[in-house]
Amino acid sequence: MGILDEDVARVGLPIAVLLSNRFHSRSAAAIVQRYGAARTTLWGDPEIWSALPHLRGRELRDEEGPGGVRAFPIDGLDPGETAFHLPPHRALVFADAVLGVGGGTLRLAPESWATDTPEGKARYREAFRASLRRLTSLAIDAVLPSHG
Repeated sequence: MGILDEDVARVGLPIAVLLSNRFHSRSAAAIVQRYGAARTTLWGDPEIWSALPHLRGRELRDEEGPGGVRAFPIDGLDPGETAFHLPPHRALVFADAVLGVGGGTLRLAPESWATDTPEGKARYREAFRASLRRLTSLAIDAVLPSHG
């Protein structure tokens, strides 16, 4: 039994798994299987569930979710890309939109990560930075990128 398993057993609360985009769902089914479907709920943007029909989850978009987590859709990358704000921790969690490059430095995902169509590239140029700009008004002490 690992440390996470010990914490899950000790706390005994329901488990909420936040999916920040469809590419970061690789272990979601294994977590549900490990801790049980009755105890584990997957949360994510509606676009994630349409892209991953083998998974079942609850929609979370522009609203408050489990534990006070707030979901903020990020336009201009893959449909379903979501940033999560954890107000009690003053933290902002990203999937692919913001990347860590070392030494506490962050950078934005490149246009090449946007949907590979002319429309997808145009959406990146028109909506991506504006989508991120609205997050600057949140109370944030930490940014947690999934890459870097």
